[in-house]
Amino acid sequence: MKKLLSVFALLITIAMSGWLSTAYADSAAANCELLKDGETKEGRSGSCTFSQRQGYIDLKLHNGTTYSLSPGEKPDHYKDQNGHKVMRTQAGGDTQEFKWEDGKKLRVTFGGSKSSN
Repeated sequence: MKKLLSVFALLITIAMSGWLSTAYADSAAANCELLKDGETKEGRSGSCTFSQRQGYIDLKLHNGTTYSLSPGEKPDHYKDQNGHKVMRTQAGGDTQEFKWEDGKKLRVTFGGSKSSN
């Protein structure tokens, strides 16, 4: 009976640890550049945190600005927290780039965060 209870407790522990681990997002320190019409936006470029979980992306800039992107109907298409369409235009190497329909771009570079301060 003790052995059965021990096995049951072990199975519950394994099941719970697998369930809990899926609740966390993958996060990475990065450098973000917010661009509008080809120019860097002052104060909105520098170190940032990139988080991704089940297709959802959160970008937190060093000045506190946050962009929350939810997956759209096609790959690399998203909507931000205000309902604006966003498309990931680059996703290779150590860089990802997101473009809003109004022309704003956010370039995320991984591999060490640089500060523009």
